[in-house]
Amino acid sequence: MRNVTVVYHCEDGNWWADSPDPGLETFVAGGRSFEETRRLAWEGAEFHLGEEVTLLEMMEDGTSVDAPPVTTVSLSVRFSVPGEVVPMRSTSSQAVFVGLAPAPAVEILRPIEVA
Repeated sequence: MRNVTVVYHCEDGNWWADSPDPGLETFVAGGRSFEETRRLAWEGAEFHLGEEVTLLEMMEDGTSVDAPPVTTVSLSVRFSVPGEVVPMRSTSSQAVFVGLAPAPAVEILRPIEVA
């Protein structure tokens, strides 16, 4: 996993992000809000580099973004019986448990015969 520095900019309510890191000199992400720009920066940096990244985030004035950095986790699952999820592989070192409620019984509707 690669650490990537991302700098957020805002001018007249328009947000964008770029990175001074090698390999990302031409990278720019833009959105309608800080949250959207942040998500697009993370997704775009991973796509651009072709690997998982951890964002080291800062604002244009050099202040750090207070929220924790965004990281990715990839998880493949298979369904064995209704309501059970079995992890097959994961890129995270943390355990992931997904609880699913069983699907409700399906009622088959039939047309009513009119005499």
